[in-house]
Amino acid sequence: MHLKRKKDQREQREFSWLFVVTISFIFMTWMIAIYLTLQSPNNESIFFDAVVALFTGVAFTGVIYSLHLQREDLQLNREELKINREEIARNREELKAHKEELQRQLFDQHFQFMLLTFSQKVDLFSENYSTQEYLLDMEMIALPKRTVLSEAEFITKFTPERLNTIKSFNDVLTYYDQHYQFSDKTHSAALCMMTLAITAQLSSLIRIVNKLDLAHENFAYLQPQLKKAMENALTLTQKYQLIAF
Repeated sequence: MHLKRKKDQREQREFSWLFVVTISFIFMTWMIAIYLTLQSPNNESIFFDAVVALFTGVAFTGVIYSLHLQREDLQLNREELKINREEIARNREELKAHKEELQRQLFDQHFQFMLLTFSQKVDLFSENYSTQEYLLDMEMIALPKRTVLSEAEFITKFTPERLNTIKSFNDVLTYYDQHYQFSDKTHSAALCMMTLAITAQLSSLIRIVNKLDLAHENFAYLQPQLKKAMENALTLTQKYQLIAF
């Protein structure tokens, strides 16, 4: 900006000198014409020519000055357009940041409510998950092959309370996956809170779900929506590395 100002001042001085030289040249030419008029016997004709030359020079000088003013106006217009573009760009960035902040606030409000509901279900589920069952689950998780449960075994293991917990887990993860549109998606504070809400008991149950061969025909008794929720919860858990399998 400082260099540009110095350049403008230099150009202004150069034009001023040029303008002064032009006026001086016209004035000297006219004075010479007047002198020659006084020395000539045909004074009227030469005087008329001198007047014509004077007005021609003045008109030429006016054209030069008009062009200079137009040039300055164009320069000012270009600078004003540049300032306007920069201002528009700043406003656009501010609006983008404001919109992103508003979207983040709306997401946080809904996510906090869903996470609170999920945490309550997890706490209730963990209270009724015995140490003996946890140890048996660890043995089942250690098996090299996937497991198929009969309908009776599945109902015994996955009570309505536990299925609701898994469904709530899937709902929170699905909402996060679909609505968290910011750059820190894999390392966000929301995802960190989600990880903290997962207890050892829930982690064990999700590992059991991962051990089930849900595509097996013996699991035909499962409701399609329930099977889809369990599979989706596994997919998103592995995607965001919430539980180590």
